[in-house]
Order: sequence, then C-alpha cells, then structure tokens
Amino acid sequence: MIKKLKNSKTQKLKIGGFTLMELIVAVGIIGLLAATGAAIFFRSLRGSSQTEIRQTLDGRVRLITSSLSRFLLEGEIFSLDSLDRTSCLLSGQVSGDSLEVVGLDNSISTISVTNGVISSASAEINPESVTVEHQGVLGYYFIWYCGNGVPDRLVMKFSATYSGQQGDTGVSGDYDIEVTMRNSGQ
Repeated sequence: MIKKLKNSKTQKLKIGGFTLMELIVAVGIIGLLAATGAAIFFRSLRGSSQTEIRQTLDGRVRLITSSLSRFLLEGEIFSLDSLDRTSCLLSGQVSGDSLEVVGLDNSISTISVTNGVISSASAEINPESVTVEHQGVLGYYFIWYCGNGVPDRLVMKFSATYSGQQGDTGVSGDYDIEVTMRNSGQ
C-alpha cells in the first residue's frame, strides 16, 4: 500500500508541472520568435523610410525639371559654354555646363550648377536639401541638339541627392530633362 501511495504522489507531481528542460526550451523558442519578429519589423520600418525619402527626392526633382522645362520651352539658346548656334550647327550638337538662354522678354539668363545647386543669375532653382552633380562619367550637364529648319532640343542630365532629416541616409538618382524649344532653331 505504501508503494501505491508513493507512485500516486509522484504521478500527481508529473501531471501538475513542467520539467526545467521543457521550460528552457519554451523560453528559447519564444525568445527566438521575438528576435526574428523585431528584426523583420525594423527592416520594414527602415525600408518604408527609404521609400519616403526616394519619393521626396523625386518630387523635389520634379520641381526642378518643371520650372526649367517651362523656362526653356519658350526661350532661345544663345550659347552653351560660349559656343554659339553656328558652332552647334557645324557639329549637330554641343555639350557643356553653362547655358545662356534668351527669354521672351529678351533678357539673357545664365543657367549653371554651382556647389551642387542649379541656379540662374536671379534665383536658385534647387529645393532645400537637394544636391545636383554630374551624372556618372559625364563631364557636363547640358546637351544642345540643333539643325537647320527644326526646333532645337536641349537635354539636361544630372544626378541628384537628397539628404533628408538628420540621421537619415541619403538617397540619390539619375535624372534627364529633354525639352524641344519652340523659339529656337527655326
């Protein structure tokens, strides 16, 4: 009878709890799941942050391209790096960094990039926190295509970098603007 009592007491203890090894395994599995979940969460959080920075850069570059396109559409190219229309007609195209454009009011505006900022003599065109530089191995920003009897085309190629808020990693991209000019080359 004593044996039966001892067996029933040990059986009650075995039924009522977990062994130390089972608890250690369970805590380890829960810890592993928590660490994996946290890593996935922070990776997706950082990814959405990069996406937002990219969208901000694209939006700010759109501001640059739309303001330049509107200005260049109605303008007439006077020179590109001191090369005039005759030089362009002889070669079919010229490239350079400093563009002089005659506006509708017959004023000459010089558009160039200085210290990462696209500007004319009267204003900076870059939005805040956007830096512009040469695209890849190109050593110029503008390409002027011209011919007799056809409207001139101007292509601007540049890389832009947006630094974002403090602590954010910067995002950069390559951009092209192509404008067929209404008043140039006809």
